[in-house]
Amino acid sequence: MQEAIMMVKAELGREAVILHSKKIRKGGIFGLFGQPAFEVIAAINPEDIQRKQVTASREVREVGPNRSVAAPPQKETAPMESLRLEVQGLKEALNTLTTSLNTVSPNGPQVPAQFHEISALLSAQGVADKYIEEFVEKLDPTLSPEQLLAAVQTLIIESIASYKPSISSQGPRIIGFVGPTGVGKTTTIAKLAARFALYDGLSVGLITADTYRIAAVDQLKTYAEIIGVPLEVVFTAQDITTAKAKLEGKDCILIDTAGRSPKNEQQINELQDYLITADPTDIALVLSATMSYQAVKDCLLRFGPCNYNQLIFTKLDEADSGFGTIYNAVRDVNLPLTYLTNGQNVPDDIVVSDSDCVTELLFGNWESI
Repeated sequence: MQEAIMMVKAELGREAVILHSKKIRKGGIFGLFGQPAFEVIAAINPEDIQRKQVTASREVREVGPNRSVAAPPQKETAPMESLRLEVQGLKEALNTLTTSLNTVSPNGPQVPAQFHEISALLSAQGVADKYIEEFVEKLDPTLSPEQLLAAVQTLIIESIASYKPSISSQGPRIIGFVGPTGVGKTTTIAKLAARFALYDGLSVGLITADTYRIAAVDQLKTYAEIIGVPLEVVFTAQDITTAKAKLEGKDCILIDTAGRSPKNEQQINELQDYLITADPTDIALVLSATMSYQAVKDCLLRFGPCNYNQLIFTKLDEADSGFGTIYNAVRDVNLPLTYLTNGQNVPDDIVVSDSDCVTELLFGNWESI
């Protein structure tokens, strides 16, 4: 620190006033493991400069016997005017710096300076400003960076409603899957059917109402044959009653539906008709991690009439941005995130989700889940 202050004095002169100094770390991750450095903010006192540059503000000179008159103040020379402007610019820069210490940016979450790195980390992942500010309100500013990081992770875990699905003891567990086109519902259903049947030893039945998409039925039929589970194809909502009867006695029935545009109200209404007849115990809204937060919010709203009670996010391996959207979605609807998929392999690339999984995602460790 002494060396840093000496550098300031050498640069600005001995009249420089030290306004702020602190020890910081440069580089590293989240301010951790970086190299130690010292930050010094200094300014030049304009009054000291003026006293040094101007030897006298008023000059008395003889004008005759017993008479004297005060000379008028000297006008600022060009160098003095330039120096005054520099000092004024420095003061304005310091004011800007002081303001910036209390906010991240005009468009970002409003947080105190000691939380900037936490805020920047979560913002980079795409966590909504309102949730970042919520965390900051609960954080102790006296904590070290390591403690702040641990505290935020704890807050994230506590804020997420998640659970591991279990088979109902009252009849079969019937899970309906809804969502927009292209998010991977059919592949996700195949993964779950394989896990339930092959790993958990459950009797599983499949129903598909996705007769709109070319080869969709063939795709699920192939999976069903490999796994060794029956598949029923339905073309109308009324057909579901017959399909359920054929699968009576199964521990779990998974129902695939056609992907629907969230902006097409008629298609959403048709989807509701299927679900009302199916009377599922659970309805999962399947979304892709590659979707923008705005697209996800649109789906959360427009698929609302389907009364989904859980979320599934797919294609983590294809996402090229942060996973804050997943956290935002779970918080926005206050529903559990039950599964995450991270590849095309059936049945391997799917995991049961919990709050720890989401925390790992936000802090860049998704490959470890």
